[in-house]
Amino acid sequence: MRVFRLLAATGVILTTAVILAATQPDAKKSSPAPAPKKADSTAVASTNKINWLAYDKGVAEAKKTNKHMFVDFTATWCGWCKKMEKETFSQPEVISMLNKNFVPVRVWGDLDNQLSIDGYKITEKEFANSRGVQGYPTFVFETPSREPITGFSGYRDAATLMNYLNQVKKYVDTVGTGSAKATPGK
Repeated sequence: MRVFRLLAATGVILTTAVILAATQPDAKKSSPAPAPKKADSTAVASTNKINWLAYDKGVAEAKKTNKHMFVDFTATWCGWCKKMEKETFSQPEVISMLNKNFVPVRVWGDLDNQLSIDGYKITEKEFANSRGVQGYPTFVFETPSREPITGFSGYRDAATLMNYLNQVKKYVDTVGTGSAKATPGK
């Protein structure tokens, strides 16, 4: 049954990725990403960066807060991941959207950091492999009960990522925090 769910979720992810890729604006037509706004010196430090958690800690937080997870599968050697960190994940609107509406989770697919999931010990590298991650960066949205909703792979600028985040937020707001039963944007 788990294999069927994983295959079904993969189909949803691929379908959504194709649809969203088709709606991505042409790079020549899009305006450059806005310059980062100066941080409010009175703001708490967590508002200036994404509050990434390890997967096992993220699952606990998602269950506690009843928020969906945004899982970033990344690698230390990945140039596109570093570009996303510098250019996309540094943008105030992305930081705010992720911290307020999702539980941001980061999984290092090339490291042996230990996770404890459902009482089992697994490395982040093994976990990424078990999820079928074949390239970096890969992003997956999951329910608090760890069911995948949708996802995509590859670099996205801030405007494009915000489009994904807004679509998934709208979907989550519509269907609630239960099982993923439909594709965002449909």
